[in-house]
Amino acid sequence: SVICVEPHPTMVSIASKLDGITVVQATAQEFSSKDSVGQYNKVLMAFCSHHFADCRKSLFTKLSESLPQGGLILIIDRQRETALPLFKAAQEKHQQAHKNDLSSEQYSVLVEPLGFQVDSCELTLEYTMTKELWYETLREKYISYLHWFTDEQIEDGIKELEDYFHEMND
Repeated sequence: SVICVEPHPTMVSIASKLDGITVVQATAQEFSSKDSVGQYNKVLMAFCSHHFADCRKSLFTKLSESLPQGGLILIIDRQRETALPLFKAAQEKHQQAHKNDLSSEQYSVLVEPLGFQVDSCELTLEYTMTKELWYETLREKYISYLHWFTDEQIEDGIKELEDYFHEMND
């Protein structure tokens, strides 16, 4: 079985519709502080490490205690610098949110003393989408730091991007 730990109600609602998934609305810190030994043998942390920058050591200590021998943690994250076409204020939020991100080497230094064996690789995945789909993605605030913006600010940001793209094509 799969346990999905997600703090945001919208994402909890989406995950709850998936078959074979038990959804727990909580932060990683809240979930890991519960007595969860033996509840799982694999942990996937996808695009969330910036949310627990202030408590990494305690989180990974608890995970090391909760995972069985041979348990696995997979961390997937984006780079500090992003090529995403973000409006200026969103770029600033991205940089602020990711300013304390760790490199794979820094993660190794953090978790190896806790008994984890570390293998790492860095991949660059390129993808494209239409401008309209990107704007809809921004409106849906799919990146957690976009929730700091009001709908009006998102629309202003999209106009800023439109102006930028228009200037590039002139």
